[in-house]
Amino acid sequence: MNNVSVTHPELAAEWHPTNNGELTPQEITAGSRKKPWWQCPTCGHEWQAFVFQRAKGTGCPECQKLLKRKKKQ
Repeated sequence: MNNVSVTHPELAAEWHPTNNGELTPQEITAGSRKKPWWQCPTCGHEWQAFVFQRAKGTGCPECQKLLKRKKKQ
């Protein structure tokens, strides 16, 4: 089993529950160039991003903006 649910369970937990239609994290690998919807467990933001980029460590763009603002203060 080489799917996102197994290799990156933290990403599978952020998989949007409704916006991806029939597609599930069990059906794709971490190297996929599919661009599903994600939902941040921290702030609730919904966005689309490539699976391979998320697997390399990209996270919620809204949370990243907040971190940058806090660092500037």
